[in-house]
Amino acid sequence: MQAPGLQLRREPTTRLLVPDVAVLRGEVLWGGADTVAADDVLLTVKVVSPSSEVTDRTTKPALYAAAGIAAYWRVELDDRLGITVVLHRLSGGDYVEDRLVHAGQTASIDWPLRCQLDPASLAGPGAAESQAHPNRLG
Repeated sequence: MQAPGLQLRREPTTRLLVPDVAVLRGEVLWGGADTVAADDVLLTVKVVSPSSEVTDRTTKPALYAAAGIAAYWRVELDDRLGITVVLHRLSGGDYVEDRLVHAGQTASIDWPLRCQLDPASLAGPGAAESQAHPNRLG
């Protein structure tokens, strides 16, 4: 299944972006459209890639913020620290850092969706222990 593109409408132009993960309003999921309007997006998530760090950390969040998407999470991968998720909230037209969640920590998230988040679990089955303690030999 291919991820739907997000139409980021901001007159006079429309942009099409494909985040790594998008959380949409429930009714949108059943529409079958190839694109989704920014108004229907609750959260976008981007995994920072070494080949596109500047774009992932500045350009894309700025476009999502300009489109009015209320939350943006950035997943940072670090050989020394493991996985960290940086949670941002939209405030005054820009994203502000709301919280950092490091591998091995479990955070209770209540907005824009309710969940328990341990970034170590994002690495897949069996990887949580090594992500929670990346410097431990084992």
